[in-house]
Order: sequence, then C-alpha cells, then structure tokens
Amino acid sequence: MKALQCQLDLPEAITVGERIEFVCENPEKLNFESAMLKTSKAPAAKYQLKLLKVENKGESSVHLFFTSYKVGSHQFPEVVLLKDGEEFSLGPLNLNVASVIRPEEPPQGPLGPLPALSLSYPLWLWASTLALILMFLGIAFQGIRRRRQRKLWMQELHDHEQALSPIQAFHADVRKLVRIHPAFLGQTMSSQDLQGSFQQLESLYRMYLARQLDLPIHRWAMGVSLKEIKRKFSKDFSEFGEDLQRNLQELQQSQKSQKELKAQDFQQMVDFTRRSADAIEEILRARRKK
Repeated sequence: MKALQCQLDLPEAITVGERIEFVCENPEKLNFESAMLKTSKAPAAKYQLKLLKVENKGESSVHLFFTSYKVGSHQFPEVVLLKDGEEFSLGPLNLNVASVIRPEEPPQGPLGPLPALSLSYPLWLWASTLALILMFLGIAFQGIRRRRQRKLWMQELHDHEQALSPIQAFHADVRKLVRIHPAFLGQTMSSQDLQGSFQQLESLYRMYLARQLDLPIHRWAMGVSLKEIKRKFSKDFSEFGEDLQRNLQELQQSQKSQKELKAQDFQQMVDFTRRSADAIEEILRARRKK
C-alpha cells in the first residue's frame, strides 16, 4: 500500500455535513478523481466518513474533501483510498461530529412526514433538478407546438393545390406579373415600389419551392427552410442548393436594401428565379426516373 503525505487542519469538532479537507502531496501526478473511499462492511460505516470531491491542485498536490453524516466520535486507524485496484493510505483520523441542533434548543415538536431524500440533499440541488425538469418540459412543449404548426402549414399548402404542376403554376404566375409590370414596360419605378415587387416575387418563388419540395417553405424563415431542404434532399442539394440559397438571400436583402434599386435589378432577379425553378424541376425529374 502506498502512502500519501497529507496535511489536515481539523477543528476539535465538526457538525454533520461539514466539509473537511485533506491536502496531500502527489509527486506522481496521479488522477484521483475516480478514487473511492475504502470503508468497512458495517452498514453504519458509510455514514461515518464520506468522500465528497477530489480536486487536483498545481502539479504535485491533490485536495480531498470529506464529511460525516453520523453524530459521535469516530476513530479511523487508517483512511484508505482505492484507485484502479491500488490502495493509498492517508493516515489515521479521529473525528468528533456534533449535531446541527443545539442541545439548549431542542425541536419544539414533530414536523410531520417528510420525504426521506429531503434531508439528504441541499436546497440548491432540488432547485437545479426542478429547473432541469421545467427546461425539458419546455423543450417538449416547443417540439409538440412546432409539429402541430408544421402539420397545419402542410395542410394549408395542400389546400393550395391546383391543376397546374408547381413549375407550370410558377411560370404562369411570373408571366402574369411580368406582362403588366412597369419594369418590363420601360416605365420608371421608385425604389420603394420595386421593393414591393421583390416581395411579390419572393412569395411566388417560395410557393413554388413549397409545392415542389413538399415543405412549408412559404411559411418558414430562410434559415429553417435551407436546413430542412438540405436534410430532405441531401443528394440533390449540392446541384441546386447554391442558386436557391442565393436567390432567397437576394430577395430578402432587396426588400431591406437602403440603396437605390433599378428596374434591371428586378428583371435580373426574375430571370434568376426562373432558371432556378427549371433546374430544380430537371434535377428532381431525373432523380425520379432512376
């Protein structure tokens, strides 16, 4: 058995649950975090001395924190730690453990039934446990709410179904927009009016993506949309994802832009969304044929 040279600043008496600290030399720099206290097989022994925590301090010392949950005088000829099957002696220890109840102030009467564990753990532990339970309940509630919301949005999307396919409906809606749009008729438009046009084009593009990919992209934020598309179409996203992401970003930035927008900016964006829709249609059609 190896011996650790330890120092212990121990008062004449400690109260139940009060911590005492061994400061031991550790020249071999062993990690005692997984060490266990070796006690006798008597049932009461585990309450006489309890190892609470191990902290490695510096390069060659370790701090060991103990306590006792049993009132009385306890003599330990040798305190022994077990680590990976090897024993380490900390030397002898004599403890005088006093009750936290003062003799001159005895309890006034019975307290009634209390859960056994309520006297074994500190208040902060119960508070932390309650906080964790509430956090997990909140996460579960959010998950249920999002699944229900997604179901409602998918129903809304399916209610929007029409005779035309997603790509046909998108091109038809864009043609209607272009046919009467001032930007395509050579007329002057204000930057504010153009921002409204970008918003209208984004709605058409998102509805096409929602119908084509069967995801509520018409309702989701851009970050959620891209994440779900990548998850569902992981094999195809590398082919159409870059243009799709760029288009969504450009459409949103144009609506918030402080710079002066021009008619050709909108014309170019219409062309980009058309090309993107055609590319997605072609890629998914080829995938279905395999």
